[in-house]
Amino acid sequence: MDFNFKVKSDALKILKIRDNTKINIKFLYEVLKIIKIDISKAHRRYYLSSYQYLKIPLPPIEIQNKIIEELEQKYEKIEENKQKAKKLEQDLYLEVEKIIIK
Repeated sequence: MDFNFKVKSDALKILKIRDNTKINIKFLYEVLKIIKIDISKAHRRYYLSSYQYLKIPLPPIEIQNKIIEELEQKYEKIEENKQKAKKLEQDLYLEVEKIIIK
């Protein structure tokens, strides 16, 4: 996978796309991230069989690709802004340090 993916369990199933001309795996990943699963109960296993019949609306592959392109641009901007914020925080710390050490 060429994007961030957290493995949270050693009991992990890998989903495979049968026909990548119809489904962009990154699009599917983004959709699966927003599916709400009731985890309010005690810690328990979530079996794929419980979700295998879940209907996921899939637009045509061209639209999926366009959506992913737009999301990737936004993720890049988020990362750039995180780096800018980190730099500003470091600059602020140095500025405060200069004032205090005078």
